[in-house]
Amino acid sequence: MSAPRREQDPEFKLWIEKAKAGSMEIAIALSGFSPNKGCERAKERTGPCPVCGGDDRFAVNVIRRKFNCRGKSCRARGNNALALALHGGRVGFIEACEALALEPPPRPMRGETAGQKAEREARVAELKAKAEADELEWRKAEAEADAYRLKSARRLWDKAACGDLAPVMAYLAHERGLDLHGLNLAAIRQADLPLKNDRKDVLHTGPAMLCAMVDAAGKLVGVHRTWIGPARDGLISKGRPLVVDPATGERVKTKKGLGLKKGAVIRLVRVTGEGEKPRRLLMGEGIETTLSVYTALRKAGSPLLEGAAFWCGIDLGNIAYSVPAPDWCSELILLGDGDSDPHDTREALAACAARFRAAGVTVRIAMAPEGQDFNDMLGAG
Repeated sequence: MSAPRREQDPEFKLWIEKAKAGSMEIAIALSGFSPNKGCERAKERTGPCPVCGGDDRFAVNVIRRKFNCRGKSCRARGNNALALALHGGRVGFIEACEALALEPPPRPMRGETAGQKAEREARVAELKAKAEADELEWRKAEAEADAYRLKSARRLWDKAACGDLAPVMAYLAHERGLDLHGLNLAAIRQADLPLKNDRKDVLHTGPAMLCAMVDAAGKLVGVHRTWIGPARDGLISKGRPLVVDPATGERVKTKKGLGLKKGAVIRLVRVTGEGEKPRRLLMGEGIETTLSVYTALRKAGSPLLEGAAFWCGIDLGNIAYSVPAPDWCSELILLGDGDSDPHDTREALAACAARFRAAGVTVRIAMAPEGQDFNDMLGAG
């Protein structure tokens, strides 16, 4: 009997299964993926795609063992370590399998008896059972983490119920030049909060604008925090503190979410008559971006305001894949900043547009000029 082809060799197949179930950490190293700073050891890691680049279009979840790229020319995705290791073309198939299976490839076999087949299938079933058990364990841990994040967000929101809104109003009106007429004040609160780095060191404490992140039913599922005012050394940019981590020399983000972001939005303005539902939705990535467009339309007396709602979609990934089309929405205008990665921004907005159009919504995309956001345009005008 002639020897089976290598890809039909049961031992070779088992070796590949071992590689697929191998370490995601090893797979990341083999692929050449370099996560952005701050999420190198997180369960969800984002950064440039090893194939098509970008800033944060590539994501790897080491717990769920999945990866995907939002780049139009790439669209790579997979759900095992071997697929990730091969993404980028830096290693060959045999080399990747050997590194992930932690053993060299088996020698070809001449055939397989019924007993050998049963033994092989049992080993494969064991590998699959382990992967399924890991998935169940991850889902349990993720559910517990979600519950904790939701509880923390609601606790923060409730604690800030009596906070003075004057600092927030001054930030929006004077620092950003925004028209606050029609602003949904029920969605905004203020609190003095510590600003921490990834190591949980407190680098700054000061006032923060809190915005309610709500789900499709309008239920609070998170809180978006924007620190406002100067840092301890007086440095400020667009009304927000410039805080530098002394350990890394890098600026610390002064905009952060807390809670459950997926599918959530911040409902900022609603321009409708009493008892009327909106019919037009204008949605941008940021709070200030969305309110800048609202302000400009009010100044111009634009008919686009009639029956309109203005929502912040929190980030591009959430806008692209998670924010659902409201049942009242017949028209969507997506607002794209020109100071973000233009490719990623356009790709995300296009993905959102496709989802809304599938729901019967007319969609338009408005982009700020390259290198600017809509608040820059408002200030220049």
